Amino acid sequence: MSDTPRLPAPKTFITTHKPDGTSVFAPTPETAEYKAISNTTNTFADVHAAPSVPIVLDPSNESNDLATTTTYIASNRHPAGFPAAGPAIRYVDYAPGTYVPMHRTVSVDYGVVVAGTVELELDGGEKRTAHVGDMVVQRGTKHSWRNVGEGWARMLYVMLPAETAIGAPFELKAEFGVPGGAKV
Repeated sequence: MSDTPRLPAPKTFITTHKPDGTSVFAPTPETAEYKAISNTTNTFADVHAAPSVPIVLDPSNESNDLATTTTYIASNRHPAGFPAAGPAIRYVDYAPGTYVPMHRTVSVDYGVVVAGTVELELDGGEKRTAHVGDMVVQRGTKHSWRNVGEGWARMLYVMLPAETAIGAPFELKAEFGVPGGAKV
């Protein structure tokens, strides 16, 4: 484990409505629950999820986003997991010098660097370095991440499931690598 101090846990404030329509803050945890990523010192925290788009806000509907968020945060243990038909928002913290092996999710992920510096490498060998405020739009491509800064790095991702590329010259499927190239 790195001697560099971890980043403080971010807070998330989710809003909702009272039955009379008045806006209020939802009774959800404000501080993210970070979970370990297997075989690394990296961590992730899910902060919101919905089972579908458009997102259901009606509290009387059991498919509403607040109910989904509570269940999703409690049950998800995989940093690449997300709802099958709806969006999810997640933080990932990368320890100094760590590397996330090549992987792919069948999703479009909007990733914003909120702390540190990370390098994105695609399976074709191209690389880009992203700094605080930079965004990556990850469109189901096979990729890896490396923290190339001296301290911890944090990215905030908004993930949306995508359709597979049926009829394309290649098959778009989820792939999750682990150190050494083995599959999870």
